[in-house]
Amino acid sequence: MTPKAVEQQMQSVAEVEGERVTAAANITEEGKTRIKSELQRLYPNYLPIASVPTMLDLNIDAVA
Repeated sequence: MTPKAVEQQMQSVAEVEGERVTAAANITEEGKTRIKSELQRLYPNYLPIASVPTMLDLNIDAVA
């Protein structure tokens, strides 16, 4: 997980809302989709280490 990708999505939400966002809940679903797409682009053959379907979403929230 790249913290920079999460930070970029937090900043884009902040721009829409007009204030600095620090809570993970403020990363939109579209933002999470962008982060996941970027991770798939960077690591195309990476196999998940857990079968939890929302693992990436949980990790994004934790990083944020």
